[in-house]
Amino acid sequence: MVAFDNAASQNRPLATITEAGKMPTPQNQTISCGIGDAGKMPTPQNQTISCGIGVPPVLEHSESDFCNKSNLGASFFPVLDLYSRARQFWQEILPHHPNQTLLIVSHSGTLRALIATALGLTPERFHALEQSNCGISILNFPDGDQAPAQLEALNLTTHLGETLPQTNAGRQGLRLLLVPSGNEAQMRQVGQLLKKESIDFSISGTDDDAEAIATTILPYHPTTVQLQVTRDDFPQVWQQAITTRSYLSSNSSQLITGLLVGSNYIIQRLIRQVLGMNFAEIGKLQLGQGAVSVIHYPLAERSPILQGMNIFR
Repeated sequence: MVAFDNAASQNRPLATITEAGKMPTPQNQTISCGIGDAGKMPTPQNQTISCGIGVPPVLEHSESDFCNKSNLGASFFPVLDLYSRARQFWQEILPHHPNQTLLIVSHSGTLRALIATALGLTPERFHALEQSNCGISILNFPDGDQAPAQLEALNLTTHLGETLPQTNAGRQGLRLLLVPSGNEAQMRQVGQLLKKESIDFSISGTDDDAEAIATTILPYHPTTVQLQVTRDDFPQVWQQAITTRSYLSSNSSQLITGLLVGSNYIIQRLIRQVLGMNFAEIGKLQLGQGAVSVIHYPLAERSPILQGMNIFR
């Protein structure tokens, strides 16, 4: 599944799924998405029915995300309702498209719900994923029509002229760039990708990683402070320290950017902590060598956000 936000898109691809209601195929047929009360899924043979996930995206995290009161006093749960519709979408659409690629175009809130439900994330993690306007995310379903999916890429925006996705939660706090250890060619690829980005400090856990950072990335960043961590429990210690974020003043307007180069296990563990995944779910994250993932830790009152994963040059 390939998905991108359509808020800034003007050109419609041949095969799309939109909240407007229909998914035309290259043969000018339409296939039902079957969300909500649209009806049963017909066979994909010259038939048309409405799709309509049709729930406005929730843009800010608050108690009202999970429970709103209508004028008549009835309770409404926007995120839970959106999750329910997203799960129904996967259940109805996947069996009809084995071994195919689907392009889904929708609003960021809907796409985040689709990605989250495909990965089995709880509604509390709805805001842990970022989806920019026209950002591309990729899910693989190795078991065909059975979830969970594998996340191959999240929120790619390099095609928009952006090296990294913009920080929607404000340019404050800490932005951590995660790079899996790789060979020299892969690390030079990362260096080229990040050469115009501001990097305040770098962290590595081995001498080889420290040397790779120094020779392939830091030549573009002469003022970056290079640090090395030798503790095996580094991810735990880092997460404990970053959770408090006491070093970040609530009045600070500065975004601090750090670079971390480590094993796939360390990178996956940090991402899993943001998404609330356990160790058994490590296979849902397909890290690519020579790619960059981004976690934004806003100020202390906000939860961390996975801004992008597997960003290539």
